[in-house]
This record gives sequence, C-alpha cells and structure tokens, in this order.
Amino acid sequence: MMLSTTMATHRKYLLKHLLSGIGILLFWLVFWHLLAVLIAEPLFLPTPYAVFSALSRIFSQGGAYLTAAASLVRILTGFFEGVLIGILLAIATELCPLLKALLSPVLSVIRSTPVASFIMLLWLVLGNENLPIVIALLMVVPLIQGNVSAGIRSISPELNEVCTVYQLPLKKRFFYHIYPSVMPFFAPAFVNALGLAWKAGVAAEVLANTPLSIGREIYFSKSYLEVEELYAWTLCVVVLSLILENIVKKLFKKWTREGLKNA
Repeated sequence: MMLSTTMATHRKYLLKHLLSGIGILLFWLVFWHLLAVLIAEPLFLPTPYAVFSALSRIFSQGGAYLTAAASLVRILTGFFEGVLIGILLAIATELCPLLKALLSPVLSVIRSTPVASFIMLLWLVLGNENLPIVIALLMVVPLIQGNVSAGIRSISPELNEVCTVYQLPLKKRFFYHIYPSVMPFFAPAFVNALGLAWKAGVAAEVLANTPLSIGREIYFSKSYLEVEELYAWTLCVVVLSLILENIVKKLFKKWTREGLKNA
C-alpha cells in the first residue's frame, strides 16, 4: 500500500514537472512568434514555423545526421582528452608545488584568452580538421584542473588518518573518503566544461570552415543569407547541448549511487 502511494506521488510529480516544462516552452514559442510578426523582417527573425520547417527539411536528408555525428565525435574527443589531462594535472600539481607554480601562469593565460584568439592562432598550425578538437580540449583543461585541485585540497587529513588507522582497502578509501570530497567539485566542472567545449568547438568549426561539421553548415547558411537554416542549425546545437548535459547529470547520479553501493 505504501509503495503504491509513493509511486502515485512520484507519477504526479513527473506529470506536474512535464506539464510545467511544456507550458514554459509554449510561452517562449508564442513570444518568439509574436516578436517575429511584430518585426516583420524574416532576414532578421524568422517565425518558429519557418525555422522548424527548415530543421525538418535539413534532417529529412541523411547527410545532416552524419554532419551532426561528426561534430559530436570531434568535439567530445577533445572534451574527454581535456578531462583526462585536467585530472592528471590536478593530481600532479597538488603533489608537486614546483609544477603547480610553473603551470599556474599557463593555465591562467588559457582561462583569460578569448576563444576566437586561440582559433586564429592555432588554425594555421592544426588545420581545420583538428582545430575543434584542440579548442575543446583547451577550454576544458583549466576548468577541470582547478576544480579537481580544489576537491583534493578539501580532503580531510583527519579522515585520512582514520582510514590509515583502520587500514581500509584502497577501494573503500576511495569511495568513502576521496570520492565524496572531490565529486562535489568535479561534477559541476564536468557539466560546465561539456557545455563550454561544445560551444567553443562549434565556434572553431564555423571560423575554420571544418568539413562535415555543424559549424560549416552555420557558416554557409550565414554566407548565403539562408536565415531559416541558420536558426535551424543553431537550434540543433542548443538541443544537442541540452541532451548531452541531461545525460551527464543522470550518469553522475547513477555513478554516485552504484559507487557507494559497490564500495
């Protein structure tokens, strides 16, 4: 009886959440439509119907899926490489103060330099195929390194001593001591870095005119004043970003539950 009541409450919550989301989406679609009608200049702001028609037309052709997949693979490659390098640098810099002092100015420069500057500087060296990968990597490394370093510094020395005294196995020490300390710093950095890598990677594709990429489609849509297609591809970028972010958030929740369960 109690289980059925809990499930019913959960279903009501999900339904309420879904209806709320649909209501907010409809509000902004109506606002967009009214604004487009008021401006009455399709070259500046097309209607939602025109944009969604263009999106449907684009993805009715098989090549659009291949284009989106190529951009995803390219940018996610740079992202995951950046995450790995960021974690390794965080561990290395926390273990070696000299290395931390040496790398600190480099990481500060990467944080403060505009993405467009990196794209222009590295374009001739890397070419338009590899540029989005490296740009995504550069955007990710400082963010992951900084947050993981902060997480490592937050590990309690007292709890570390307790783990040593009770001779906890490495697996339990990781999941009960290190993991809970570092994860609150790592998880939001991972999500934020994913969004940053995706936007920077697409920007690199646009400026470098990378073959078989969403960025190239955006570039050509702008060049030929195909405004509906420009908005459609931009909408594709936003939707893919939201999907990736939600997948990552769900995975982190699952990993946290299963990690502690299996420790």
